[in-house]
Amino acid sequence: MSRFLFLALIFSSLFSFSQFEEDDHRIPNQFIVMLKPTLQPEIFLKDFSSLKINRCLSKSMNIWLFESNSSTDENFIFHLQRSTHVKLAQFNHRIQQRSLVPNDPSFNLEWNMQNTGQTGGVPGADIDATDAWDINHNNLTINDDTIVIAMIDGTFDTLHKDLNFFVNYNEVPHNAIDDDGNGYIDDYYGWNVYDTTGNVHGTFTDPHSMHISGIAGAIGSNNIGIAGVCWGVKILRVAGSSSLESEVVAAYDYVLSMRRLYDNSFGTKGAFVVATNSSFGVGNFGGNPINYPIWCAMYDSLGAYGILSAGAAPNANVDVDVVHDVPTECPSKWFIGVTNTMSTDIKNGSAAYGKISVDLGAPGYQIYSTIANDTFGYSSGTSMATPHVTGAIAAMYAAACKPFIDRYYTRPDSMAFLVKQYLLDGAEWNSSLNNITVTNGRLNLFRAVTNMKKFNCDSCNFNIQINSMPVMCKGNHDGAMAVVVD
Repeated sequence: MSRFLFLALIFSSLFSFSQFEEDDHRIPNQFIVMLKPTLQPEIFLKDFSSLKINRCLSKSMNIWLFESNSSTDENFIFHLQRSTHVKLAQFNHRIQQRSLVPNDPSFNLEWNMQNTGQTGGVPGADIDATDAWDINHNNLTINDDTIVIAMIDGTFDTLHKDLNFFVNYNEVPHNAIDDDGNGYIDDYYGWNVYDTTGNVHGTFTDPHSMHISGIAGAIGSNNIGIAGVCWGVKILRVAGSSSLESEVVAAYDYVLSMRRLYDNSFGTKGAFVVATNSSFGVGNFGGNPINYPIWCAMYDSLGAYGILSAGAAPNANVDVDVVHDVPTECPSKWFIGVTNTMSTDIKNGSAAYGKISVDLGAPGYQIYSTIANDTFGYSSGTSMATPHVTGAIAAMYAAACKPFIDRYYTRPDSMAFLVKQYLLDGAEWNSSLNNITVTNGRLNLFRAVTNMKKFNCDSCNFNIQINSMPVMCKGNHDGAMAVVVD
């Protein structure tokens, strides 16, 4: 029996010609018809003169799209199905891209997640968040690791109902003892680099730190406020957006200590940090990485533990490859530089660029997000663009398959490279970013998450290069395959 006949028989057995169900999505004057093998459509049309050929859908299976000049009633499809020339016949139907729209009351203000032109922008000039959320909107890995992102910024409002802050339950607050042995005393809520305490509240709540936290990880579909890129991802609070480089280094070191503790304790202590977010730099531009070797090296140290770092490019219309900037120009392979795009899908005129140093753009103009005291508001800048990328990294780990996560445990540095590559490869081409960024494009969450699904979860058979470094497969001591960068 031919495959053609086998397919037709399967469907004929499932659906009798007399069967009919309510069909709200049908196009009344269009029909998809599988003709008998080798039958010419012109012969079929002799019996149905009201129809005409629209186009051939499958030559191998002799499937055609026919249409009439006017709508037909439901009985017409039965006449088609009963024709001696027909194997299968059905209406054509309207199909809609599946997407998950959260029930958060202010989601309609988040053009950055789903742009329908609601703010006078260009429909589609967003990160395709709803399509990505339809695939996955979890905040855990497939192995149930609680995904954490470190926001290195100002002080925080610890009680905002739309944010899911990380709490170090292995530490007893206010007992002046380093209970978990990570080198920090009373870091129950996080760490304040300014006064070297666990008081991340400070004397006032920084609206900037709250705003970027919501962009990356506000809890989605909880009937409160907004939805972040990675719904409810745990946010490690680090008050360390300082005017001193020494405090910046100390802030990154705290993040590193929490991830190191997680790995060394097999997940019983510390935090499964996969990304850091920073919105600070040397002035608005002008720092040369040659003069900041330790700061830049911190990104390599974090990368060795599988932590990617997203950093905001300057808020000035300058080419950082020419004028220099730290951290954007730091040469670490685990750093991602981000610039700012608008709802009209063009680069913000007050945002930096750089074909070598700025990897991609992300929405950063008039972004609606969380602020202190359970409220919400707008803000603009590359600071707002960057947490879109940080949240996307978290979302990618939530979508990763088990073999990917298992390999990440043993070779976090190399697998983090791969996450970065998937994210950058998923950037959506943008004319205003073309030839002035590494990817020539803007962040697309749907493509980034979809790229994670391209990882072959049964074998290591991919062949890619990351920043001109070959990624290959080698055997571990237990015979499993791991990705390594030579």
